[in-house]
Amino acid sequence: METLLSTTVGLPIIDEHSSHVVSRVSDVLIDTETGKVVAFLIGTRRMVVPMDVTAWERDHLAISNEMHILDHGDVIRVNEVLKKQIPVAGNKVFTESGIYIGRVTDIVFDPRLFEMKKIFVSKTFLIFHYDHRLVTTKQIVEIRQDAVIVSDVFAKSRGKAEAPSLSAA
Repeated sequence: METLLSTTVGLPIIDEHSSHVVSRVSDVLIDTETGKVVAFLIGTRRMVVPMDVTAWERDHLAISNEMHILDHGDVIRVNEVLKKQIPVAGNKVFTESGIYIGRVTDIVFDPRLFEMKKIFVSKTFLIFHYDHRLVTTKQIVEIRQDAVIVSDVFAKSRGKAEAPSLSAA
């Protein structure tokens, strides 16, 4: 099973013991060097780290206890990734030879391994998305602050993809 960033943002975070919603996911923080999820962000100051998540389902994120919601400053690795400020979603995508492919419009995660598997890339004109492509993490060469760089082989193969939707997960 895979899940999308677009469907993860806004998911309720549920305390398994009380079955109460304790918060909602505002973003997913990714270590751009490894592709691993380092935290599920809650607002601007709080988070849940993957080791405290007991289930990442389509309709909720489960934690064993509300006390697993931490401040950003509590985990050194999360602070390091936050300081780099390297976005994946919305970032421009180029091949190694500099050909513009589009922008990252969504990210596919493996919820069991807490890692990025693919990115959806498309070009945009006003509000319209076109030239949809699906790039696997194996095709990603580097993720920088200003761009995601993909293999030149990808440009030649023109890996087309459907626009991300709830049914695509």
